[in-house]
Amino acid sequence: MARRRRSPRLTDREFIRSLQLIRLKGLLTGEYQPMSNREEMYLRLLRAGLPADIEDFVISRPLFHLEAMERKAVEEDLAAPPST
Repeated sequence: MARRRRSPRLTDREFIRSLQLIRLKGLLTGEYQPMSNREEMYLRLLRAGLPADIEDFVISRPLFHLEAMERKAVEEDLAAPPST
């Protein structure tokens, strides 16, 4: 059986990984603001001059989606009118 040729397009996994690396690298320059506790911790470590392996802050696709859902829920809670 012939091996299927790989598409030049990024897979979903590669796209999410690339997106995270771009964001993490842009945090220190101020290009981006932290959008999660994970990004905030990475930025704090770098600002404190402590060693931080960027790969330790790249998470899997399911965790990335969970983080996004959590962020959306918090934003919706903040935007909701206060209950009386």
